[in-house]
Amino acid sequence: MKFLVDALKNKCLELEYILIIITGDIAFSGKNEEYEIAYCIISDLKNELEKYIKKDIDILFAPGNHDCNFEENNSVRDTVIKSILREEIIDDDKIKVCCSIQNNYFNFIKNFENKNLEVIFQDKLISINKYSIREKYIYFIMLNTAWLSGINEEYGRIYFPVDIYKDKLEQCNDGITITFFHHPTKWCHPDAANYLDDKIECISDFILQGHEHVNSEYTKITNDNKVVYIKGAALQESSDQDESSFNTVVINYSTGMYMQNIYNFNNEKYEKNGKNDWINYSEIVRKKKKKFSMNEDNIKFITDIGSNLNHPRKDKLLLNDIFIYPTLEEVNIETGRSDDYTEVLINSSKLVDFNNEYPMIIYGDENSGKTCLAKKIYLDYLDIDCCPIYISSSYIKNKYIDNVNKLVKNLFIEQYSDDDERFNQLDNKRKIIIIDDFDKADIPIKMKKKFLENVISKYKNTILFCNNIFELQDLVSDSNEYMVSSNVKQFRLKKFGHRLRNHLIHKWNIIGCEELDGDNEIIVKDEESLRRMNIMIGKNYIPAVPFYLLTILQAFEVGNEHNFNDSSYGYYYEYLILQTLNKISDKQGDKDAFISFMICLAKKFYYERKKKISSTELEEFHTWFCEKYRVSKTFRSFISFDKFISNMCKANILSFRYDMYQFSYKYIYYYSIGKYFGDNIQKVEVQNEICEIIKKLYVEEYANIVMFIVHHTKNEFILNTLLNCATNIFSDKEFVKLEDDISFINDLQQELPQMIIENIDVYKNREKQLIKLDEENDEDKYIAADKEDDISDKSDNEIDKINELNFSFKTMEILGQILKNYWGSLSGDIREKIGCQLYLVGLRSLRETYEILNEAKDKLLVILKKEIDTKKSKNNDWVEKRARNLLFLFTSFFTKSCIDKISSCIGDDKLSETFNDIERELNVNSVKIINLSIKLEYFGGKFPYSYVEELIKKNENNILATFLIKHMVRNYLYMYKTTYRDKNKIASLINIPTKGIDIHKAKNISVNE
Repeated sequence: MKFLVDALKNKCLELEYILIIITGDIAFSGKNEEYEIAYCIISDLKNELEKYIKKDIDILFAPGNHDCNFEENNSVRDTVIKSILREEIIDDDKIKVCCSIQNNYFNFIKNFENKNLEVIFQDKLISINKYSIREKYIYFIMLNTAWLSGINEEYGRIYFPVDIYKDKLEQCNDGITITFFHHPTKWCHPDAANYLDDKIECISDFILQGHEHVNSEYTKITNDNKVVYIKGAALQESSDQDESSFNTVVINYSTGMYMQNIYNFNNEKYEKNGKNDWINYSEIVRKKKKKFSMNEDNIKFITDIGSNLNHPRKDKLLLNDIFIYPTLEEVNIETGRSDDYTEVLINSSKLVDFNNEYPMIIYGDENSGKTCLAKKIYLDYLDIDCCPIYISSSYIKNKYIDNVNKLVKNLFIEQYSDDDERFNQLDNKRKIIIIDDFDKADIPIKMKKKFLENVISKYKNTILFCNNIFELQDLVSDSNEYMVSSNVKQFRLKKFGHRLRNHLIHKWNIIGCEELDGDNEIIVKDEESLRRMNIMIGKNYIPAVPFYLLTILQAFEVGNEHNFNDSSYGYYYEYLILQTLNKISDKQGDKDAFISFMICLAKKFYYERKKKISSTELEEFHTWFCEKYRVSKTFRSFISFDKFISNMCKANILSFRYDMYQFSYKYIYYYSIGKYFGDNIQKVEVQNEICEIIKKLYVEEYANIVMFIVHHTKNEFILNTLLNCATNIFSDKEFVKLEDDISFINDLQQELPQMIIENIDVYKNREKQLIKLDEENDEDKYIAADKEDDISDKSDNEIDKINELNFSFKTMEILGQILKNYWGSLSGDIREKIGCQLYLVGLRSLRETYEILNEAKDKLLVILKKEIDTKKSKNNDWVEKRARNLLFLFTSFFTKSCIDKISSCIGDDKLSETFNDIERELNVNSVKIINLSIKLEYFGGKFPYSYVEELIKKNENNILATFLIKHMVRNYLYMYKTTYRDKNKIASLINIPTKGIDIHKAKNISVNE
């Protein structure tokens, strides 16, 4: 008891009000003698704290299954429970019978009197207490989920009749609401669990649970609600007397912030686990306080995601299940010319704050997520007591051009269940007009101009969504002055970068298992999904917009269900194409015909070296195809060119711009030409063409084509051709062993550069790395353009070296894809052969770089010394040492980049035996370090203790190798969650000091464990 008081007493001094909540299992078997012991412990805790802080402390309880005395159970209770679970009909007599085993519990809680709480309602199943603080309120709602408990608790047996308390619960609407109970709802029948979740989450801001003795805290967001779940561990674990934990939640009503902490008992005291992070709860609370109520039909429409996505853990996905705010590129018009603008990036979640009586126009491509963003903005405005009106383009008719108010009023009545007089009296600045697909409005362009001006003149908070093709100058070319004077803001939706892709993946992965949020299991799953998604997206093969990203995620789930091992990425690309072709037809035969046309058109584009085709030429090609493939005249949607081309554009297979047709997205072209070569690979002329392509892998298009051929086939011809090419890359170079061959690097450094392991938040660090990756990708666009300009100025020899390095990287990527695609069907010997060549190509490329660095080492040192000497006035020895240190670090990180490249090409835990085979075949230090990199990054977060220990010992006199190993291990600790003990064990293993962690304390923990 003393340790518990010590952990809390000083913290309680800072607080205005203290409440202790116990979420069940106060006793072990509900016996009076057990409650007597519990009373002594709890009352002593209360009295000791009150004595120290000089304030009254209240206590609330929720019963658990261990608070039931099952010796009092009888056949009548069993019969009543069966009746309730079958019919869900409740009355007072049934409640009394079922709660009879809790009589000792109810007598126990009568011993505690709360002085600061007002009892709003109380019976055996629920209690509602209210705390008032300066005209603000906190409601505490207890649910007795153990009333139907049995001696052997079973999933599906728990049921709580929340509907009979609807009126009581709805009264808790003018403050913070904290609901607490013992059993997580997953102990209910799935249907009852979903229903109870919906009802409780509607009225709760925080939900506290017990039963499972596992600490966790996560935020669950639905379309209408946002709620914080906090699950507590056991204060006294019966199986381990030394294991004890509790949670604290501090609410600061004046700032609208809360802080949650977990305390674990260790080494004679409770230690706080985690950081003191204050979190804003205002958004959580405001979602419960909406002024206007949507009707049922509008709720269904606004929360609908607009596509038939399926998720294995949820029957119907809603908008907030998968929505991620996209980034917007702001375009500020400075002159009448459309190309004179400055660009600023903003997060679209800020639009609600940003939109202060400024009309906005948001542009985006087809399937870029415009409608979902429009719906999300609608919900966001509703949360802050505004009244948004959604106007689809189909509602914009000539009759409303000069009568905008009538249209808005009609749509209010259609979308809300409130009296329209409330809307009429609402300040116009709180009326938000959201117009979707404005470019599709079936009225003349002049009428569109007039309609827009009328809307903006009456409702400044108007948000317009248009297709990218529909430029503002098309709409207001003769009224630009008016639009500028109206302060119209323009934005374009940007594609998802790595950070937003990861957020979307994470949201998808935690659906149905929110309690795992933050666990390594989810981190690893997110990482694997992002890796696979990025491979599919490639260099803009697929537009990185929510529609396609979610379809990819769904394809991954379908692939997992059916164990697609062979040509997995080929399957996923085909899945995407079939999903888009569903817009034309759901018949497989019809879709095959469209795919055949795509393949023939891609072949034409490839051999004629073109990317676009005129309408006339495309019609001629269509006629040729129909004759060649004897397309039936009854297949009207195909045989008619007008219908055919309309369907292909509708499905986003083809697009029409500047009087020319082209494939809408790169992946469609590469999929189609890759399938042509894959399906015809037995033909000699096709093999000859593939050989020519492979010789030019340094050309982006050829590398992409080969990658897609590999997605379609594992034919021995292409495999052998690639292996022969790999053997010839830098064939005159010895591969790097990272042994005696790097003495020229080790000689630069007399001792290891200092390193430290900081106590870094894993999620924040991952976020930081993804942001950095996005920034680098943005820079790459400009660098790529510069490279194109530079190549013409270089000598043939320089171009050859650039091409050969690029050739080596592309070859490694393709060989890696073969291994990842076909790991389940390639023999172990073949996998080893491919893997060895991949490693050797990378390590021979590194040798080329080492030779260049070694030749230039002395010149580089002179340059570095001059640079250092001009900046700092130091003696010559210090300058020399510093210059050598910088050159060592530069070479080290270049080596690490090469190792990372090899790892990323081949890294997959399903190839673990292949890595062992490669290591046996190429038994050198560099291969072992590459394998360590793979184990740390691609093996699900499991740390290879013995492997690291062996490598550290082997390389104790190899400065570069040791530095690389330590750097990799430190990066592992920054990317995966580890326990306090494991982090210190790893730090001790590689002999790196830790910042913010007491290594001696960790050793004591290890001894105790």
